[in-house]
Amino acid sequence: MNDEKNIEIVNGNGDLNISPVTDYIEIEKPRPKITEEIVIPEEKKKI
Repeated sequence: MNDEKNIEIVNGNGDLNISPVTDYIEIEKPRPKITEEIVIPEEKKKI
């Protein structure tokens, strides 16, 4: 796979017209940590 790509240099005033992607993306909120308690039963002594 040798796909050659051409790079074009564009002169301008530095004002890039880029769409604001953040308007379309919801900011992910941190997930609450779920703490699980692990209960280990005691060993029953056999008689």
